[in-house]
Amino acid sequence: MSRKSKYYSLVSLLFYSSVVLLVLTIIFSNRIFLIDRNYNDSVDSYELILLDQTRRVIDGDTIEYKNITYRELFIDSPEKTTNQKDRWLGYNLDPNCMRIFGIRAYEYLNRTVYTIKIPKVGTTIPRDKYDRILGIFLDSNMSIIGLNMVREGLAFCFYRYDSIHRLEHPELIRIAEECLRNENYARANRLGVWGC
Repeated sequence: MSRKSKYYSLVSLLFYSSVVLLVLTIIFSNRIFLIDRNYNDSVDSYELILLDQTRRVIDGDTIEYKNITYRELFIDSPEKTTNQKDRWLGYNLDPNCMRIFGIRAYEYLNRTVYTIKIPKVGTTIPRDKYDRILGIFLDSNMSIIGLNMVREGLAFCFYRYDSIHRLEHPELIRIAEECLRNENYARANRLGVWGC
């Protein structure tokens, strides 16, 4: 192993370790959702949207349906095209390999998505900075697609949504924790993107 590749391996290991430590600190300090006590246990209800064949899968974590764009909560899938955004995530994985798994993530979501479950606080629907509605994508068995994708190495756990961070709800916390367990499993077994 060359000196340069040892350096990159060490930097990647240090970065991933610090990210895991940060996420675990956030989870165990009960701050994964920056709690605003004015929300009174936050999630009041869920809106279920049953999709039909007019829905359009944009990539492995985004769907357009009836001119509204929906984004999967808790995950980020690789892009279908090679770009530097995937390197921004800090994983330092091969962009061409990531592109392959971006296409697989797109195909997986296209094949399995059936329903979107949207957490609501009163009449407020969570959105990201691109004004996409945030929701939990479900398959026909009502399993959470994002968790399955992370476990198979087709997506990463991702928690950077301004409006959803304020939601404190046992189900959302359980999903976030399961997402991390699934990512650790995929990484340890070098599944999907972790084999790049």
